[in-house]
Amino acid sequence: MQNYKKRVLLILYYWPPEGGVGVRRWLKFSKHLSELGWEVTVFTAEKKSYLNEDRSLLKEIHSGIKIIKFPIWEPYSYYNKMKSVSSNTKSSKSTFSSILNWIRANIFIPDARMFWILPSINYLNNELKKNPVDIIISSSTPHSSHLIGMYVSKKNKIPWISDFRDPWTQYYFLQNLPNTQITLSIHKYLEKLVLKNSDLVITVSNFLKEDFLHRGAKKAEAILNGFDDEDFSIIKTEFSSKFTLIHAGSLEIERNPVILWDVLVSISKEIPEFKDDLIINLTGKIDNSIIDQLNIAGLGKNLNVSSHRPHEEIIPDLYKSHILLLPIPESAGSDKGIMPGKMYEYMRVGSSILAFGPLDGDAAKLIIKTQTGKMFNFKDFKGVKDFIIKNYLLFKEKKFKRNDISPFLTSISRKEIANDLSIHMTKLITKDE
Repeated sequence: MQNYKKRVLLILYYWPPEGGVGVRRWLKFSKHLSELGWEVTVFTAEKKSYLNEDRSLLKEIHSGIKIIKFPIWEPYSYYNKMKSVSSNTKSSKSTFSSILNWIRANIFIPDARMFWILPSINYLNNELKKNPVDIIISSSTPHSSHLIGMYVSKKNKIPWISDFRDPWTQYYFLQNLPNTQITLSIHKYLEKLVLKNSDLVITVSNFLKEDFLHRGAKKAEAILNGFDDEDFSIIKTEFSSKFTLIHAGSLEIERNPVILWDVLVSISKEIPEFKDDLIINLTGKIDNSIIDQLNIAGLGKNLNVSSHRPHEEIIPDLYKSHILLLPIPESAGSDKGIMPGKMYEYMRVGSSILAFGPLDGDAAKLIIKTQTGKMFNFKDFKGVKDFIIKNYLLFKEKKFKRNDISPFLTSISRKEIANDLSIHMTKLITKDE
């Protein structure tokens, strides 16, 4: 082994001041890797479109990390302008949006960041001549990051780890786009190419680990998202005086737990004071149709919607809440392996997790193991209703308590998980020598 610091290059599209779970995974891992003695360089996009800006995360960047920001050209500004123009004519809106979605699906492959690939490869090939590294890690989404990592790794003969925070061809987002068969074939080819050329594939669950091995990965490991205990060290917020449900993060139509809204309406009719006690907090980018559903159902007065709030402001809200909502989107072939990053923070808070998704998936197994809540399918009206009523009665009787997850803290702590990651990285470097 070298007697100098081990050096890692992280290829990350999402990085502060961008917010969101995808940012926090590597923001936290980069900090812990630095503390473990790694010399970390982050290569990220400059002049990009921010989906969720959170400038509070900037102060969490470890002081020892070197950051390279390389310009990216994205078509989103043109896409949004075209959508706004089309919205003026209601009759043409649907057709025009369909055309734009078709273009997005079948022209921008593997994603809308494709124009970042070739310039980034050329830049990094030159950069690594001056400032070499021992290992490269790329993280997706976007999957364009992996194509950069693959070609830079091959050119410079450097071990490469591809990190999949979400699946690729098996993910609901891709499956719901109007892809042609040719487009799907290209995605499958690129996915296989990345998996076969990665020295190690890491992902967020054991199910996805096995799936990627089945799809051609030479070696794969599950590196969970986990939580960072420093984010919770000074929080001492009590429960709200109202019976509070919260969802933190984006809530798309694919994650919409329609049955929950029906349950809340049903309980409101049976228990008169329930509606007066109920608060529904949706924090993040919320699909307008979901807000419409809640208003139509008569729950509009119980609803609070806020978007683009700093992560440090959301954690106290989690502590105030009794029910933590965790819907996992149905996705053919991969939903059993989806383990949202927010789940670990929910567990650390200790309130009751109300999850929707596959009952035999990895998320359900961890929730059962930690005894932090319950997983339901999206149609289990009775089960969800019983769960809400049980927790509501505990609230009314002032007996609602936080779950004790102290036996599991180490296994879901990002600091410990980063240590495991560091071991895998070191093995690849040692093998390469």
